[in-house]
Amino acid sequence: MQTFIERYIEQGKQQGMELGLARGRQEGQAVVLLRQIERKFGPPSEAVRQRIAGADAETILQWSDRILTAESLDGLLHWVRRRAWRDDGGASPIIPQLSLFSEGLAAGDK
Repeated sequence: MQTFIERYIEQGKQQGMELGLARGRQEGQAVVLLRQIERKFGPPSEAVRQRIAGADAETILQWSDRILTAESLDGLLHWVRRRAWRDDGGASPIIPQLSLFSEGLAAGDK
């Protein structure tokens, strides 16, 4: 019979493993997306890399789908912002991330 502390420790280990697996999948998705971006639009700027690294799994998945038809990197990354804006009535967790991307565009990044 497990004690309370042993169950608590086991639960913590399980949660840690699940979190690690989820982060690993997300990082893998980001790596694939960055590779797709490089092949289609050329090497992404550091601002774009940081934006993708900071994005949630759902946003990365949407970008991964959208890259198939996107005509530009700007169109790809801003498409998610526009869609999120429409889907939630205007408030979007994606919008604060855009300042980093927009600063990179202003500096002449792709």
